[in-house]
Amino acid sequence: MAHTRNTIRVALVSGGHPFDVPGLVEAFQSDAGLQVVHQHMDDWVSGNRSAYDVVVFYHMLLDTPAENSGPWYAGNASTALAELGATDQGIVVLHHALLAYPKWEHWSKLVGIADRTFGYHLGNKLKVRIADRGHPITRGLDDFEWVDETYTMADPSPNDNTILLSVDHPQSMKHLAWTRTFGRARVFCYQSGHDRTAFDNPQFRRILSRGIRWVAPGESATCTIPPTTRAIFYPEKGRMAFRDLPSPVCEHGTILCESIFTGLTNGTERNMLLGGNYAGRYPIQFGYQNVGRVLEVGTGVSGFHVGDVIFSGDSCSHMHHFLAPAANPENLIVKVPANVAPQAAALFGMASVSLHDVRRARVGLGENVLVVGAGLIGQFASQAARATGAMVTIGDLDARRLDLARSLGAHHTIHLGRPQSWADVAALGPFDVIIETSGADVLRDLLGRHPDRSLLRPRGRLALIAGRFDVTYPFNAAQGLEVEVLHAGHFFHDDLVTVARLVSEGVIRIEPLLQDAVPVAEAAAIYERLRDQPQSLLGTVFDWR
Repeated sequence: MAHTRNTIRVALVSGGHPFDVPGLVEAFQSDAGLQVVHQHMDDWVSGNRSAYDVVVFYHMLLDTPAENSGPWYAGNASTALAELGATDQGIVVLHHALLAYPKWEHWSKLVGIADRTFGYHLGNKLKVRIADRGHPITRGLDDFEWVDETYTMADPSPNDNTILLSVDHPQSMKHLAWTRTFGRARVFCYQSGHDRTAFDNPQFRRILSRGIRWVAPGESATCTIPPTTRAIFYPEKGRMAFRDLPSPVCEHGTILCESIFTGLTNGTERNMLLGGNYAGRYPIQFGYQNVGRVLEVGTGVSGFHVGDVIFSGDSCSHMHHFLAPAANPENLIVKVPANVAPQAAALFGMASVSLHDVRRARVGLGENVLVVGAGLIGQFASQAARATGAMVTIGDLDARRLDLARSLGAHHTIHLGRPQSWADVAALGPFDVIIETSGADVLRDLLGRHPDRSLLRPRGRLALIAGRFDVTYPFNAAQGLEVEVLHAGHFFHDDLVTVARLVSEGVIRIEPLLQDAVPVAEAAAIYERLRDQPQSLLGTVFDWR
C-alpha cells in the first residue's frame, strides 16, 4: 500500500569513527517527515531492528563480524547484518560506512563494490554532476559545487547500479551516489557527508532526505517520471507559451500527481494575461484547477493513495506533473467523486469560488438575489444561490449564456444590453443581495444616485467579485441605504468539499457549462480567444492525457 504514515522511522547507526553528532542529527531533523533514532551499532544489533522503515549506516567498524565474537551487550552483529535484505526495510550507506568491514564479502555485495581498498582526502572542492536527471532522488536538481572529504577506490559498476552523482577529480572516486537492490531491499549509497560543511549544505540534506524516502518501503517510492515536465506560462503581456520545468519530487506533506485535466480560470487568467491587478511581473505561471492521478504520497499525508483521482485548488499551475499540498486539513484538495467526470471536476475551483461568494454574502432562504454576469462565476453563483432557497435573477449581455442560466435553474434572466434593461431588473427588485461578477462599470446602475433609485433594499449586501484596480460607487446612495459592500477572495476547504458533494448529487451542474475540452497542445488558440474574444469562452479545460 502507499506510504501514508506521518513519519518514516529511521535508525541512524554509528560506531568506529568520531563525527559531529549534533551537526548530522540537525541535518536529519531538517526533514519533518523523518523520525530518527541515533544509536551505536551495538544498540541497533541488540534492539528491535524491525521497528524501523530505514536503516542509515554511518559507522566505520573495520573488523569482520563473527558469530558471538563481541561482548555480551553487543548482540550478534554478524547475524543482524546478514539479515539485511531479507525484508523491504530500506538501507542507506552513508560516507565512511562504505569503508566498513573491508574484508567482508557480504558488505561489499551490499554496497556494490568488490574491492574496497581506499585512500581518503579531506577538504576537496568538487564539481558534482547529476548523472541521472530522471531518478526520484535527483529529479529537478542542477549540477552543484561543494567541499567534502573524498575517497579514492573502485567505483560501483553501472551494470547493476543506478549512478546518480558523478565527479571528475583526481582525489575522488568517479561516482558519489548510486542506488541498487539487495535481496528485497532498496539500497542508497552516498559517499558524501564528512562534517558540518556537508551536513549544513542544503543540497546534501535534500539528497539524503530523498534517498531515505526512496528506499523506504511502500508504493510512494516506486514512481518514475521524466526529468522535466511541461507547463503553461505567460512570458509577457498578452502571450502564452509552453516551457519545460524540472519535474517535482514528492516531499513531506505533499502528493505528486500527473495531470488529467486542468481548468482555465477565465477571469483571473485573462486579468493576469493582460496585466491586470492580479498580474505582477512577467513571466507568470498560474492555474488553480488541477485534476490529477496520484503517483506518490509523501509522509505526513493521510487519506490519499496512489491511483486516487483528486482535485487541487492550491495554485498548482497548468503543469503535466504537479505537487499538491495535502497534509493540512485546510489544504484545497478533495477526491473526485466516482460519479463526477474528471473534466467536469476540473472546474471545481470556479464553482467553489462562487459558492464562497454566496456564503460570504450570507444568502438565505427566501431572499431575492441578483447576479450580474453570466460567465462561469455568475453561472455557479446563480446555482449556489438557488440551492440556498433564494429567488435568483441573472443578467448578462449574452443571450446564449442567459439561456444556459435559465436551463440551470435561474428564476429570471435579463438581457442587460437593451435600453430598458435596468428598469426590467428594477421591476424584479428590490434585492436583498447583489453579486457582481462581471467587473463592468455597473455600480451606479446597481446603487443609483439616490437611495430611492437603488436596486438594493435597505441594509442590502453588495458582493464585488471580479478583479479590478479601483471601485467607485455613489456614496450617498450606499450610505442612505446602509449598504454592506462585501469582498470575497478565493475559497476554503469546506467550500470545495461542499461543491464536490453538490455536484455529485446533481444540485450544481457543471457539464452543461463545459464548452471546450481541448488537448493541451492546442492551448495557445484558447489563450488567443481569451485575450481577444473572451465572450466566446465559457467552461474550458485542457486535456493532458
